[in-house]
Amino acid sequence: MSTETCPPPTQKTAAIIGGSLGGLAAAQALHQNGWQVTVLERAPQSMSHKGSGLGYVNVAAWESLCQRPMWRRGRRASRAQGSFYYGDLWAFLYDSLPPGTVQFGTTITEIGHEEENSQPENDVSSKSSETSLPVVLGKSYDLVIVANGGFSSLRRYVLEDQDVEPTYAGYIVWRGSIPVKKLPPSLEAQVEEGVYKDGIYDTIVLKMAKDNGEDLWTFGTFIATPEEEVSRYWDKARDGVSRHGSHKKGEENTSTTSPEWFRQYFQRHFGQVPGLVPLVDATIESGELKPHPQFEFGNIDTVCRGRIILLGDAAHMASPRTAVGAHTAILDALALREAFRDTMSPSNDPSSASIEHAISKYNPTGVQRAQELYWRSRQVSRQFVP
Repeated sequence: MSTETCPPPTQKTAAIIGGSLGGLAAAQALHQNGWQVTVLERAPQSMSHKGSGLGYVNVAAWESLCQRPMWRRGRRASRAQGSFYYGDLWAFLYDSLPPGTVQFGTTITEIGHEEENSQPENDVSSKSSETSLPVVLGKSYDLVIVANGGFSSLRRYVLEDQDVEPTYAGYIVWRGSIPVKKLPPSLEAQVEEGVYKDGIYDTIVLKMAKDNGEDLWTFGTFIATPEEEVSRYWDKARDGVSRHGSHKKGEENTSTTSPEWFRQYFQRHFGQVPGLVPLVDATIESGELKPHPQFEFGNIDTVCRGRIILLGDAAHMASPRTAVGAHTAILDALALREAFRDTMSPSNDPSSASIEHAISKYNPTGVQRAQELYWRSRQVSRQFVP
């Protein structure tokens, strides 16, 4: 009987472009499989104090991914404590990774390939990209994951001739939040969580619980808006980069006044809801009302090309009304961990441990999640557009 054993595998390397929830989740998945992971994030610093609230978080899935319990305010996390704060969830993923995994202040605009040194910089159609290692900032990696948001310009390296731009969904979500401590007790007693509807107009109200003990009321109201009017409230070049915390200081949308019609709109459609109009008035006065035009993406036939994978919003961008955008990114990461489980394990069957084999396992599930979320978003969005 042969006693020959397989030699230990060489540690694989991955560059993950984008350090929001999807990117950090992907880093966690590969790290647990023994990979050396580098996350390249354009934000200059931690995003633990950025973002808004998430109404749906499958705590068990997050705990499974990070292999540790999630705590909020000294207790095991649950939705009963309030909606989840993006910054706290980001910190949960970040703290689960080895120190130094994330390189902040790093913007990536190109992905090269080892065998393409003589190719034009913007040539993404070379056949060598199917077999050669991807190169980021002059360094070769065994795998590159593009997770830099719904407006990613890097998805062209995977989708090539397909349309890589997200499609405007026909409406703007005007979002706002205000700390409970800024509201008079009489108003705080009136406001309740819920979904309030008037025809095609929706307003969602949630109470958000930060891990630091601060409670906030947060809301979003969905308003149909012709695409040609979006530029009045939102600048794609400035704001259409990522959803959380990637603006440089001084570049964010600094508008602190609502349109003149907004208060009248809210009074007309939601004036009958106890406490809601005063809550919105207080939010406007504090300068925390912001427009978020909604875009959708995900009707694609692949999320992988060669050694490059699209993940998170770069693969599927959906309306927040689906409530599962971030959740789908976590599902992406869990599927990635499963598909790549054998890539660092000695095996008598080399094909089962190959990166190409892992990618071929991941791709169909990634496409399915992207398409399902896209069509769910399209269905949801129809109710907000006349």
